Amino acid sequence: MHDTKRKTIFLTSFHPLISRNILMGEVFAMLAEAHRIILLVPRYKAPYFEEHFSGPNVAVEAIDTKLTAHDLFFRKLILSAAPTRDLSIKRRVEFYRDRKIFSYLVSVIPAALFRGKKWYIRLLRALDRRTGNQTRFSPLFERYHPNAVVSTDVQNEIDVAFLRGAQVRGIRTVAMVRSWDNLTSKGIIRCVPGKLLVHNDILKGEAVRYSFIDPGIISVIGIPHYDRYKKAYDAFHDSAPSRAREMKDAFFTALQFDATKKLILFAPFGDRYIRDNRTDILILETLSSLDLNILVRLPPTDTVNFMGFKSRRATVRFYESGSSAWRGGKKINEVSATDEEHLIKSLAAADVVVTGQSTIAI
Repeated sequence: MHDTKRKTIFLTSFHPLISRNILMGEVFAMLAEAHRIILLVPRYKAPYFEEHFSGPNVAVEAIDTKLTAHDLFFRKLILSAAPTRDLSIKRRVEFYRDRKIFSYLVSVIPAALFRGKKWYIRLLRALDRRTGNQTRFSPLFERYHPNAVVSTDVQNEIDVAFLRGAQVRGIRTVAMVRSWDNLTSKGIIRCVPGKLLVHNDILKGEAVRYSFIDPGIISVIGIPHYDRYKKAYDAFHDSAPSRAREMKDAFFTALQFDATKKLILFAPFGDRYIRDNRTDILILETLSSLDLNILVRLPPTDTVNFMGFKSRRATVRFYESGSSAWRGGKKINEVSATDEEHLIKSLAAADVVVTGQSTIAI
């Protein structure tokens, strides 16, 4: 029996970075201490979440995340409704890569005619709401009777289904924009929550401009998981010089680097973004002509081919981030606490960071 005085909260984690962004942070710990958390996760990842995040007040529920035809159809419409440069570029890149003229026209014609029209976005939401399956997750709502649904990724289709399920039952909804580029690259917000949480005023402006969200329901909260980075950076740089030197030497020793030389942290672009990717190896070959240390942090959810690479001069080490206990490839990897700690130390110790369009830049 659970404590009936505690509120029950449905909390989603369907994107690989949510476990790092939210579940490893202080906010999740505070929620789990005060309330009963039902952690909603992909079915095939349930054992991983059971091992790492379940607890006295945290139960893990395995969810079937297969998208319906309705989801796929409205994803196309939602993407075409946002008048952003990001999406315009993505459409052209996809056409260049796939050469699917019909799919390209289906995406660009509605975009050209209706994107940015408030009445059109309201119509899409109404049609989406009326035609969608509002009972998909009814058994879970009936079993737990949640007091609130917290979506950690407001643009994820499964998150949308839970938000809709809560709203038809009069249950409070809170949702977050997952990442800094989502409102310009993932289309408009399909389901408007009771409260929307964003990182900064830029995202707030984008939510109002592109998705016509009432600014009164938006709260700017910062980027929760970067609190850990700031604390680690302060601890490293505010320490006595001897202590800071000791911490840096320990990090260098573990990687077999020369502590008397500078460190470049290189975060590759990745194969997902560059067709026939030769950019990353060319950058690394150029950097390796310098007499210093290079730490190459491979992306947790992407591949990079460095086969055949030989350093010209630098000492080069590779760090493989991301962990997976299931089939499906790197794209669905989870970032472990060990990976996160290593990244924090890498950033604190690095003299220069070299990266592309990665969140590492932030």
